[in-house]
Amino acid sequence: MGLHWFGVQVWAGNPAKFLRHLTEEEHSFIALSATNYAALADIHAKENLKTFEEIEADKLTRKKWAQQSDDYDSHLGIRREKPPQLAFPDKMASKGPH
Repeated sequence: MGLHWFGVQVWAGNPAKFLRHLTEEEHSFIALSATNYAALADIHAKENLKTFEEIEADKLTRKKWAQQSDDYDSHLGIRREKPPQLAFPDKMASKGPH
């Protein structure tokens, strides 16, 4: 039984039947998603290695930086420092909202 490469195609069912070819945009999205999921797995692994004390310190930091909206604060005359940015691994392909 040989290995056959059919390119970027969508197959479904049992037995599987060819549905269509993937567009270049879909193919790129799948590759980007794989990169992002791998980076997310790294973040998850690091978070799960934290000690209880580190988790509690993170909670205090988040509480310290919790704030109302900038509009709400401006009505009260409150000026707050901006919270520190989250550090994402360099290998994450996208760091913005999805």
